Amino acid sequence: MTDHAQQLGDDARYGLLRLVEGFDGTAHRSLAVEKINVDNVDIMLRDVNWQMGSVTDYSLAGTDGTTEEGHELSLWIEVFQNDASALKLTRTYRLPKQPLDLGRHDVYVDLTIENTSENPHTVIVSYLGGVGVPQGNARMADQVVDIGTIENKVVSVSRTMAGSVSSGTGQGNDLYLAMPSEPAKLLWLANANTYFTCTIAPQTTAGAGAPAYVAAVGAVDFDGNAETLDDVTGRIVTGARSLMPGAAASYPAS
Repeated sequence: MTDHAQQLGDDARYGLLRLVEGFDGTAHRSLAVEKINVDNVDIMLRDVNWQMGSVTDYSLAGTDGTTEEGHELSLWIEVFQNDASALKLTRTYRLPKQPLDLGRHDVYVDLTIENTSENPHTVIVSYLGGVGVPQGNARMADQVVDIGTIENKVVSVSRTMAGSVSSGTGQGNDLYLAMPSEPAKLLWLANANTYFTCTIAPQTTAGAGAPAYVAAVGAVDFDGNAETLDDVTGRIVTGARSLMPGAAASYPAS
């Protein structure tokens, strides 16, 4: 974060997110697509190398008459079934130009899943929030996982201290479940300390409102050790989507 020093008066810039390696050598990365479930079979993706395109300029007209300009980059992978391509996952990152005086650090991410086979497939995606958030307050462990929900135009925030998320299994704590009996809709998931936050806000395809694709949100401590909190993050799980051959599903977020 180029507008914040690592320490007061320091030339080094503040790093909110970073790669965290687990005790078993597993790498945990921020905002990673952790896995995809295809026809009830889990396929782990967090250590898969995605193919990368070139950084390009973009210009996007807004509904308010303004124009957003910036850079975008797409990455993609293919998922195979019986040695044949079944799905193509494409993740496009869009970074708008944000003058320093705005004080914003926005990035937009759209995951698209396309059925490249001749058979229908049902998919569920699991992806992570920010990883590596450091302790911000020298006097106390202050890392948290927050979620925001909305019900009848009222926004509520639920906070979970990172130190309380230590199952030792990587499954973590359930924070939100989308059910017929649950009228509240998820607005955001955040990993934070006292001073900074990394917030993921799933979007609708229209770009506003609470999306329908979120099925569950959890907080997970990958090593299950309450003494190490930089590996605590949030996890978003999508609902099951059935894709016919040639069809695609989109999961936008900011």
